[in-house]
Amino acid sequence: MTDVDGARARPNRTVWLLILALAPLSVLSISAGYELAYALGWLQVGDLPGQGPPGHETAVLAGLVALIFGAVLCAALAFQSARDVPLIEWLAPAGAAFVTARFFTFDPYYAPQLRRFSDGGFVSEGWVLVLIVAAAIAALAVRRWSSPGYALSSFVLVLAVFTAALQGAGH
Repeated sequence: MTDVDGARARPNRTVWLLILALAPLSVLSISAGYELAYALGWLQVGDLPGQGPPGHETAVLAGLVALIFGAVLCAALAFQSARDVPLIEWLAPAGAAFVTARFFTFDPYYAPQLRRFSDGGFVSEGWVLVLIVAAAIAALAVRRWSSPGYALSSFVLVLAVFTAALQGAGH
């Protein structure tokens, strides 16, 4: 792509920020969808303890990496006082959706029994609800007050990382 003078045109900052926001948002959406399919029983638990459905570890790891990337991105935007970055307000809710879907999936530790992380694991229903509400508040804050909203979104995403990582604890 070239501009009027024949020089190569460079995408503006908003386009780059959109691309940076789309990466974790897409991965979180796919990981949350995978976890939802697992929670609904559309994916089979393995026959041996510790065996989840194919690709489960990959989906969880990708979700965790996307949460971390999103948290770093939001923190960077908060320090830069960026305004009106497309799609950023959806990162915290997408992170909460991933954590919530994971909360209701079956724990591979107990395979082939169908015991969910929500059936007495380390993370409680109340905490997941707090995370969902915090994600909604963060999304609204990004729309209203950019920098504080980005900072809150970053904090919520960090909480989501620890929550998702600790859901399998407490066996």
